[in-house]
Amino acid sequence: MNTGEEIDRLISVDIGARGVVRKLYQAALDLTSRPLCLEAASRMKERVKPHDTVFIITGFPQLPTYVPETDGPIGAAALARAVSFGLGAFPIIVTDRMAVDCLNSTLRAMELNVMSKDEVLKGINSTAVLPFPPEESEAEVDQLLGAFNPSAVIAIEKVGRNQVGVYHNMRGLDVSREAGRVDTLVDRAREKGVFTVGIGDGGNEIGMGSIIDEVKRSVPNASKCQCPCGRGIAAVTKTDLLVVASVSNWGGYGIETCIDLLQGRVDAIHSGEVERRCINACVSAGAIDGMKKIPEPSVDGIPAEINASLVEILRTIASRHT
Repeated sequence: MNTGEEIDRLISVDIGARGVVRKLYQAALDLTSRPLCLEAASRMKERVKPHDTVFIITGFPQLPTYVPETDGPIGAAALARAVSFGLGAFPIIVTDRMAVDCLNSTLRAMELNVMSKDEVLKGINSTAVLPFPPEESEAEVDQLLGAFNPSAVIAIEKVGRNQVGVYHNMRGLDVSREAGRVDTLVDRAREKGVFTVGIGDGGNEIGMGSIIDEVKRSVPNASKCQCPCGRGIAAVTKTDLLVVASVSNWGGYGIETCIDLLQGRVDAIHSGEVERRCINACVSAGAIDGMKKIPEPSVDGIPAEINASLVEILRTIASRHT
């Protein structure tokens, strides 16, 4: 078994016993020839050059108050660290307006400098957080693509629209009111030949449109939701590559690890200590656990210590294979 397979196996362990992760993972794997995290990292390394920009998109509003969850922002921060420390490029975070404070705090905990969109390209190990409106905005899409000309676009735990344009949580409820509608941004980037990656764990995230038939076969509420639209939670937006993980953050950590492996280094991968700090910073800034619906230091019901331990296992795997 090669290192990429080991990393994929680790980040897709069905620790939550949801019963769908392995099916979705296999469907995504069938679309490519290599382990998913390694393939994503390899294609990023080929396309992203020093001083390029990379869009990292996240955001999944939680009912009833539409606050963000801990799954997504922390994985986005880990990817931003990999893009900055590992590839020498500039990560630009695009998120829901309700998630901006959480992203700012989490990125700082991940040891990145958070700057304004006008100053970010002048900084060192810097990033910017840009809110995207909860309505269709082709003007916003064109402005962002024109201003930053990204080499890659990565969506991690970003709720995607279904076939009639509605955004749902896993219970089949409508969260469209505060969901930044970035599907058009991903579609337009693909049209321009920009490499796109989707990272998800449940079938209702951007990128899952690439395996929508399997999503509808395997995921509860995928074909028929609980909201008036009745058309299901399955996201239709496709990406060039889809990474499926048990927790979306973990997919980000797997790609982060593979980027460092390909660069022949392990010093840029964040540590378990940094992971704990990021979870605490995210919660302190307003995020909640998406499963428990409370502001505690956990992700999808998994305690901070387990997430930190997974990061340390990834670091150990990387250190043995460089």
